[in-house]
Amino acid sequence: MRPLRSHLFYVLPAVGLGALTLLFLIFVLRYVDLKPRVDQNFFFSSHDPQLQADRQISRIFMQEPQLILSAGERFILHVIWARSER
Repeated sequence: MRPLRSHLFYVLPAVGLGALTLLFLIFVLRYVDLKPRVDQNFFFSSHDPQLQADRQISRIFMQEPQLILSAGERFILHVIWARSER
């Protein structure tokens, strides 16, 4: 049987790293805000060149956005047409 010192040589680093991991996990859960934040720049920044160009085009043509459907969806077109006439 091996002496106790050789077992401690392998066990102590594992216990130390486990304790360090546990401390780090407690620190993260206690002090780091993990709530997702959704603000005005979540999807598109107001400084995004593509978004600015899209807004400029919208200002120039002053037209409502359109819904484009394929010609094969006649039933859906019929339902939309019937509901829009009400």
